[in-house]
Amino acid sequence: MNLLSFKDNCGFGLLASIDNTPSHKNVEDAVTALERMMHRGAIAADGKSGDGSGLLFGMPDKFMRKMAIKEGIDLPETYGIGVIFTKDDKLLNIVKEKIENTKIVIKHKLGANGHLYGAITNKEVAEHLKEKGIEIDKKQIDIKQIKAVGEYSVDVKLGHGIHAKLDLVVEGE
Repeated sequence: MNLLSFKDNCGFGLLASIDNTPSHKNVEDAVTALERMMHRGAIAADGKSGDGSGLLFGMPDKFMRKMAIKEGIDLPETYGIGVIFTKDDKLLNIVKEKIENTKIVIKHKLGANGHLYGAITNKEVAEHLKEKGIEIDKKQIDIKQIKAVGEYSVDVKLGHGIHAKLDLVVEGE
């Protein structure tokens, strides 16, 4: 195999702090890496990054908990966050009401110890929401490691200061 002619994909960049310390320098370096990916065929709205490329970050748990307290929301140990983009507060309030009146039950295979095989995914939650008539992109739902049977509260940030809580029940099958 001639490695110089190998063209399976465009490649990717991975930037991380070796000591797990967040820094703005990492973000700046990541944006620079994205600027170098214009060869992908298009340029995003920012005029810098290649179409289809982006940055992934870990969810800042301490910050999310601080903001939840500020909004009067008591987050459970395990929670998820979803985001919906719209300019219409009336629509957001309709979605909020629908989410808050929705309870999702997900049945998952259990191991011998009673824990789930794998974890509940944002894709599963999005699919169950869709069955209830609520379409939210799976990328908008951020679930923190749900690996056990139980009841969970998923905080969904709809925008414009509007939040909704989704009741999620995980059962064994």
